[in-house]
Amino acid sequence: MIVSDLCADLWRPLETTPETAVARITPTPLERKAGVTAAHLVDDFALAQNIARFGLRFKSFEEICKERGFEGVEIWPESAKPGEHYRTEYFYHEYLLTMEQKAKAIETRIKEWRIEHVLEQFREDL
Repeated sequence: MIVSDLCADLWRPLETTPETAVARITPTPLERKAGVTAAHLVDDFALAQNIARFGLRFKSFEEICKERGFEGVEIWPESAKPGEHYRTEYFYHEYLLTMEQKAKAIETRIKEWRIEHVLEQFREDL
């Protein structure tokens, strides 16, 4: 998530208990399949609540991509059955991997999207 350092309202704590928040969260089918529980999504829930609570304007990653003429990539996971795929609306979002696995997966995503120049620029900046 990209946000101005002047926007502290986005990061305010929940106005309810974590237990109440968990009871209101329903993981997506893909999340459930991966073993993600409602409790794991409390941070996302809190951000969504604060966006609504404070009337914050935002753009999703998908909207930013569309503005720049790129509308995402269709992904066929290795575990997919014939004809089963989904469209990614974000660059990379995976919370069930180790840091090493994430780094490799992000590098793969960069190559899939043919934006290796970004990776090279990042390496130069290190």
